[in-house]
Amino acid sequence: VTLVVDETRFVIDPQLFRAHTNTMLGRMFSSSWETSLIPNQRGEYEIANGISATIFRALLDFYSIGTIRCPPSVS
Repeated sequence: VTLVVDETRFVIDPQLFRAHTNTMLGRMFSSSWETSLIPNQRGEYEIANGISATIFRALLDFYSIGTIRCPPSVS
């Protein structure tokens, strides 16, 4: 699935999120919510309004390695 955050595209396997059912993204991509998500005309999902791509990339670390590494540019 392609997620668009701050005009940056992230191609991610939804299973990564489904492994963490108690998180927002885990719930968004569960089988019950997936049918309610509406893709844009390119088939991408625009999410996390107001979050920078840099911050979202750090959040993705949690899903892939279990730790969030705060970028040096974030106070």
